[in-house]
Amino acid sequence: MAKCLIQELRQDKNKQIAELAVTPILLNLTCSVFEDEKGKLPTKRADLYKKGLKDLLEKWDVTRGIQREQPYGKLTTVEKEKLLARGAFDLFEREEYFPPQRRLVALIAEHLEMKESEEAEGILKSIESQHGLLVERSEEYYSFSHLTFQEYFTAYKIVHLSPPQLLEDALKVLSGHITEKHWREVFLLALEMLNSADGLLQAMKAEVNNIVAADEKLQTFLISAKEKFELVDAPYKPAAIRAFYLDLELELDPDRARSNTSARARALNRALNRALNLGSKTNSKLEDSINSLREQLPNIDINDATFARWWMSEGAAWAEAMRQMMIRHRNIGHNWQFSDEQKEKLKQYYEANRFLVRCLNMKNIKVSDSVREEIENTLLLPTQKKEESKSQ
Repeated sequence: MAKCLIQELRQDKNKQIAELAVTPILLNLTCSVFEDEKGKLPTKRADLYKKGLKDLLEKWDVTRGIQREQPYGKLTTVEKEKLLARGAFDLFEREEYFPPQRRLVALIAEHLEMKESEEAEGILKSIESQHGLLVERSEEYYSFSHLTFQEYFTAYKIVHLSPPQLLEDALKVLSGHITEKHWREVFLLALEMLNSADGLLQAMKAEVNNIVAADEKLQTFLISAKEKFELVDAPYKPAAIRAFYLDLELELDPDRARSNTSARARALNRALNRALNLGSKTNSKLEDSINSLREQLPNIDINDATFARWWMSEGAAWAEAMRQMMIRHRNIGHNWQFSDEQKEKLKQYYEANRFLVRCLNMKNIKVSDSVREEIENTLLLPTQKKEESKSQ
């Protein structure tokens, strides 16, 4: 059985699940599901957690022939899941990963409508001792034994415990966290749990647009960029070309590049290679300019300190040369003189779009062709309202 599990985890389709089986409790959960499913693993991580945690919550007493009289022992599996989901969600929203015991006891008492805190404290101790899902990290401070469990139960609370008539609102609230990286696993798990991912993906797209929707200068920049994108004749999706030019705008920001490492040199080198593929073969002067800039970059295998020194002494001049090349050959790359706040918004907008594309390309979610096409066709574009006002 162990050899079969190892072989299963080595398959590309189970890469994400294999990355999880790195701690004893997660490995034990994976083994339990693998055995129950007769030598197979679920294709969705959300299903792995669902089945594994159900086993964990149900089998503890059954396998030991124990019958408990205390309050926690009388809860059904579903009631235990609801309790854990409520606690996980409330704490995750507060970014509280190591709550004091009193906070957990209060949450348990409120959820189960208990008047005596001693009963709620007994339930907390039972969860800790029986399943290992909650552990005491230091005196009277707890956490989920693995952040993955808190992320799963947070997604579970949003998708499965929201009343059907309020699910859309719950997904909109979740979408409001699109720029917060610590929420990303919750997004990925929620997308897998939903019978249709259309609503969440559309809500995410609306929130991505909102990042820059109210900023007139950023909207003007996106309109200008869109007009330039439409002039490019290349065998790529329009969204890919728009992403390339926005990436260049971010890469050429001296403060952003200076604050990073030699990875920036590799990113700039990749950007120049992409530029060569975007039709420059028909323009020998453009091709020569790109090759000249690429030759000036430090070797991509250099260490961080060497690249930092090069950027401090040569980076500003190199970036200006690239900007002038873009203006001369593509009429893009003008110095927009964005404020620090606008630069941050643009960066958030770019990263949120990348995450949205990642979600859209997940293999194990159900998304309609119409919604997929709608999102892909409108990525990195100015808001329709702004475009309409410009045309008027």
